[in-house]
Amino acid sequence: MTIHFRQPLIAGMYLMMSVDTVIPPGEKVVNADISCHYNTYPMHVFAYRVHTHHLGKVVSGYRVRDGQWTLIGRQSPQLPQAFYPVEHPVDVTFGDILAARCVFTGEGRTEATHIGGTSSDEMCNLYIMYYMEAKYAVSFMTCTQNVAPEMFRTIPAEANIPITVKSDMVMMHGHHKETENKDKTGLAQQPKHEEEEVLEQGDFYSLLSKLLGEREGVVHVHRHNPAEKADSGSDPLAEIANIVQKKDLGRPDAREGAEREERDFHVEEALDWPGVYLLPGQVSGVALDSKNNLVIFHRGDHVWDRNSFDSKFVYQQRGLGPIEEDTILVIDPNNAAILQSSGKNLFYLPHGLSIDKDGNYWVTDVALHQVFKLDPHSKEGPLLILGRSMQPGSDQNHFCQPTDVAVEPSTGAIFVADGYCNSRIVQFSPSGKFITQWGEETSGSTPKPGQLSVPHSLALVPHLDQLCVADRENGRIQCFRTDTKEFVREIKHASFGRNVFAISYIPGLLFAVNGKPYFGDHEPVQGFVMNFSSGEIIDVFKPVRKHFEMPHDIVASEDGNVYIGDAHTNTVWKFTLTEKMEHRSVKKAGIEVQEIKEAEAVVESKMENKPTSSELQKMQEKEKLSKEPDSGVPVVLITTLLVIPVVVLLAIVMFIRWKKSRAFGGK
Repeated sequence: MTIHFRQPLIAGMYLMMSVDTVIPPGEKVVNADISCHYNTYPMHVFAYRVHTHHLGKVVSGYRVRDGQWTLIGRQSPQLPQAFYPVEHPVDVTFGDILAARCVFTGEGRTEATHIGGTSSDEMCNLYIMYYMEAKYAVSFMTCTQNVAPEMFRTIPAEANIPITVKSDMVMMHGHHKETENKDKTGLAQQPKHEEEEVLEQGDFYSLLSKLLGEREGVVHVHRHNPAEKADSGSDPLAEIANIVQKKDLGRPDAREGAEREERDFHVEEALDWPGVYLLPGQVSGVALDSKNNLVIFHRGDHVWDRNSFDSKFVYQQRGLGPIEEDTILVIDPNNAAILQSSGKNLFYLPHGLSIDKDGNYWVTDVALHQVFKLDPHSKEGPLLILGRSMQPGSDQNHFCQPTDVAVEPSTGAIFVADGYCNSRIVQFSPSGKFITQWGEETSGSTPKPGQLSVPHSLALVPHLDQLCVADRENGRIQCFRTDTKEFVREIKHASFGRNVFAISYIPGLLFAVNGKPYFGDHEPVQGFVMNFSSGEIIDVFKPVRKHFEMPHDIVASEDGNVYIGDAHTNTVWKFTLTEKMEHRSVKKAGIEVQEIKEAEAVVESKMENKPTSSELQKMQEKEKLSKEPDSGVPVVLITTLLVIPVVVLLAIVMFIRWKKSRAFGGK
């Protein structure tokens, strides 16, 4: 008999890194400060590692809660770079701030020193090792900003005190040297640096093994070659995430959501797709059916404007009647031909559209305050209707301008985002029976977990049992457990601006669109691609033909197509990935030494100076020479050498046959 146990805990790494520090020459003390709000499920810190180059004196990390600074770790970066256990366990929860300070000196330098990947540059990194409950685990997180610079006025004095290191204990830094022979940024009498020694970190991994319930074992160290990725042109943080996130999230079925290869692709508009000229009514919803056909939900000749509702959210243009044209269009993804249409004389103000695993359409109408389940192949009317027609409300039988629906594929559970005037998510059974609801109206300038302001779009993450919500007016994405309704995490970026309109999930990636900036704001309206595990943005995109005004819904397919519908321009765009993504390999939880080394190497390689124009010219000349026709000569020579023995062998065989024929002929 085999008994299977779920791994209860998953380890991860939180990287705090300065990217813009400048150390003036001769300056005695220079501080590099990093701070970020922590916006996800609790993590428990158990170890840390610091890293700078030669100018670093001390690196300190803290958790800041209600103005109180709690030390995570403080160490000299000139000591051997191992992971050190925290003196006291530190838990970090939603609302805390993580803060770090690197103290540098510019003494001995003749020019300014910048963050970079060579031995003459500097780095300011704090690696925080943590564990989380497996069901909520995020395996890699980063912080490269300073969101609370004023806070550092109260940082403990210890963070500014260098740690004295004996000369025989100083760590040798073996990062890449400058390609040219120049000393202008070097330290006075700086010795030649040998390749950095790979250090034993068995104690750290022993601790990690105990925490995760795995046996101790030999740690195999792999030396990463950053030159292999130096020219990839992708986001270094995304590449670090790719290195670290090669682990199972603790669930047997998590392999279904194995992270995709996120390097070397970009989302671009499919300029040969004619669907951009379809011009239906206001496009409110887009989805994909089982054949990857695009399905559009639009408003025909109806428009949602300031005259559509009264102060109690009652629809005021009922006299116009329902939309008299087909509001649901099935579009060929290749040539944009209309394959099928339906939805005539049913809807007043269409909004959300989703398709369940059985191919049924789930749509919402904000004027009717209702949710409909439709069979696309039936003319018999809706299979299920939730809510009361034209009656806004907030009880178990009413909605108020519901926005979107998501249907859990394994259980058939129905989740409704409700909506513009109710700040809640409502769950129903497959037959339409009310089960539960959660969410509350946002209060204050800093929304708390579970508070919603226009939950506008839903995306299921089935293999993690999560439901993610585009919390539109709060400018963020919130994810919840579908079974317990517990808050799991928040994804929020400054580049979102004030609104997040819609989201779509495919294994490993989360897509989103934001809203048009308010007056005085600078964040452009655009699409986003995020690593789902880390929440980091790895790509942004915009259309070439026309431009976004109110991108209202988004849907992505696993074959690399992305569709966005705009409610103001009445347009649907098709985008594609420039390279097809491949599934990532998955392994057991835990961070290996090589992953830390590779992560650091990626940062360094990405920060190296680009080749000079003369170097580029030489490279281009070499490439040109390699493509000259003369390069085919060795192939001909090799072919000739291979053919000669065959010809000789044939000649010998023919000679023997000729001799035998003469002999027999003589007899």
